[in-house]
Amino acid sequence: MEQEEIKRIVGIIQSINEDFSYTNAVGAIFYGNYSRCNTVWVCANLWHIIPETYLYEAYKEALSEAMPADYNQFFKDGLLKKLHRLNHHDTTNNLALTDKLDADGYLTIYHGHVKSTMRGSHSWSLNPDIAHFFGNRNALFNGSDEYYVVTGKCRPEDIIAYITDRNEEEIVILNKDVKGKNKEFYPTPKEE
Repeated sequence: MEQEEIKRIVGIIQSINEDFSYTNAVGAIFYGNYSRCNTVWVCANLWHIIPETYLYEAYKEALSEAMPADYNQFFKDGLLKKLHRLNHHDTTNNLALTDKLDADGYLTIYHGHVKSTMRGSHSWSLNPDIAHFFGNRNALFNGSDEYYVVTGKCRPEDIIAYITDRNEEEIVILNKDVKGKNKEFYPTPKEE
């Protein structure tokens, strides 16, 4: 990439503000070609120059658009450290979450899937029905006769992001930070 192009992209990203959103910036960087792929690429590769005030929302938007092959790019140590400094309004100070804490200060979260390990399982939900939906969907995609739902506990300060735009009550958290995991298996309903 040429120096002038790099300067142009950096200038666009650093211009993100209330009137010029992350989405606007992605479109401007790619000359009006706003796409899911471009949204993911910009955040995954240029997160360190996105203004801090807007990084958390950009992260949530890009992660929501990421395909499985891109997903792990969003869990780099430096990025996570920065997000944990910026996300308190949506995690530890969010009444929607703190009202759901148990007596020990933990949230109960759920994850549904069929894969043999929990490695890379960083998307959970506050709603067990959502976990069943994803477990069942993955079972159907993979031709599996069963799926599982894992129930676990987490502390709000360990949450990376809380995403509500798809009504999934998604909790993004490193799998290692989920405690007391209990896995239950369910038969995949047969399609009629």
